[in-house]
Amino acid sequence: MNPKYATQIEFFSHPFLCRLRTIPCLLLSCIVFLAGCVPNRPYRLGSPPPTPEGQQVSKAPEYANARQYPKAQKFPSIVRRSQNSTEKRNYDLAYIEFDDMGEFWTIGNLGTSHANANSQLEAAVDLIEERKRTMPVAVVAFIHGWKNNASEYDETHKNLEGFKDQLQLLAEHDQLHSYIGVFLSWRGQSLPGDLFFSYWNRRDAARRVGGASMTEAIFRLMFVTKPPVPPSPTDRDQCGAVNSPASLEAANKPRDLFVLIGHSFGVRILERAISQPLMALLYERRSEADICRKAYDDLHKDNPLKVITFESPADLIVTINAANDAFEAKAMIEGMQRMNLRTCIGDTCNAQGEYFDSPPVIVSILSKGDWITRKLMPVAQAISYPSQKLNRKYDENAYEEGQLVDVKQHSFFLHNEGSIQQLVSHTVATCTPETPCVPCPEGLMFKGKTTQYELIPVWIDPATCKKITPPATQDSSGAKPDPSSQRRFVNKTPFWVFMVPESVIPGHTEINTEAASALVQAIVFSQATSGKKSISIALPTTQTPDPPQPKP
Repeated sequence: MNPKYATQIEFFSHPFLCRLRTIPCLLLSCIVFLAGCVPNRPYRLGSPPPTPEGQQVSKAPEYANARQYPKAQKFPSIVRRSQNSTEKRNYDLAYIEFDDMGEFWTIGNLGTSHANANSQLEAAVDLIEERKRTMPVAVVAFIHGWKNNASEYDETHKNLEGFKDQLQLLAEHDQLHSYIGVFLSWRGQSLPGDLFFSYWNRRDAARRVGGASMTEAIFRLMFVTKPPVPPSPTDRDQCGAVNSPASLEAANKPRDLFVLIGHSFGVRILERAISQPLMALLYERRSEADICRKAYDDLHKDNPLKVITFESPADLIVTINAANDAFEAKAMIEGMQRMNLRTCIGDTCNAQGEYFDSPPVIVSILSKGDWITRKLMPVAQAISYPSQKLNRKYDENAYEEGQLVDVKQHSFFLHNEGSIQQLVSHTVATCTPETPCVPCPEGLMFKGKTTQYELIPVWIDPATCKKITPPATQDSSGAKPDPSSQRRFVNKTPFWVFMVPESVIPGHTEINTEAASALVQAIVFSQATSGKKSISIALPTTQTPDPPQPKP
């Protein structure tokens, strides 16, 4: 075993460090006793009250501590768009709330086929179906992070306020869709005025909230927005090929969009809720696409499909400043590698024959100014380290199999995916008059308030737009290179990971900036860059030769 690594294990397992774990618990108990807890309760169970035209909307009061939170108020779970003089909203907003154990606050009527009674989820589904009858919808679901909830105070001060602002910007920017926001809320704040002592308590709560009920809510919203369409081997559909008549016909029509966003501990909930079912869906759709391709090739032996595509369940999943360890992200990235999924943006991707023209499924964004997840989270995670049973090394054949042998398992436990250099797929270049950006075919340009940026893959040289040759797996003598000195694992999957400068996202909580909104919009609407109007995942196909014919 590496002596340096052995020293780290001995340090984290020292009895003194184990005793230190009791200090946060004692301090937390004192704070709870002195200040009280934020109630474990829902905030959005009421029916939408009638609001006369021009009536002034009351401003949310500030509550100094938990005991001042109103216990009887019930704000509506559905807030419809409004064009009155006091508050202009070009979007609808639905709330779905979860308790501290991860269950729905509104279970609904389980005795009927349509659980309509007292169900926030069913109210949101009905709203989406209603809007879809008139025009294409864009559903944006958001899972908030630590120290947030669905209270009226958060509506004017925290994540909820920023989410509403971003919905308004999106709705004003895109006139082709009816925008619907869904605020997926949980008890992110347990102690009023808390700085860091509730980290472990809320971290564990986020794990519980990302359970089956959250999975049900996310995928119900996803599939009511974008029902799955099985591929067809007909001449019109060609198993969903980009240049098929059906795809070209649909390219000129707006379509329904589903975007899921998580922030801070909301990322922990999101990754916990979607990682397993999403991987199952990707495998299922990949298998269906491959079966369709074989059926099409049997009918068109003279012109078989060289590339097959299948649609992603969601148009985009965004994680911002993830307060979660990197294990879920690492597993999804490695699974996509094993499925041989490759993506990039740009007209030359298909011509190169190595990467395929498709925006990502998941984007993980980490701010360089986020000192909470980059500096404090590893310290907080280290306090829990002695109770973890982590592998000291990976399989001896992991290097040949492309595993990250130069990153030990404890690093994935202490850090999020954005802090693991080997998982990073893209970089963000800041365009200045002194160092202007070169628009590369594989790059994506976006603009903040005054500055322009380019998002570009790490395997592309931003100065020349040429592909960087990966390091060889062995030198001329046949010896393996040192894994620690060469970056062998390159993330080319639909799971993008990158850091952004502070001018895009200043820190951990300041995520609702114009540049951040422009980045998400650029990725969602990147079809305009690639000349493609549908987001899909592409995979190479291996054409097997026809069996030899028997001699006459």
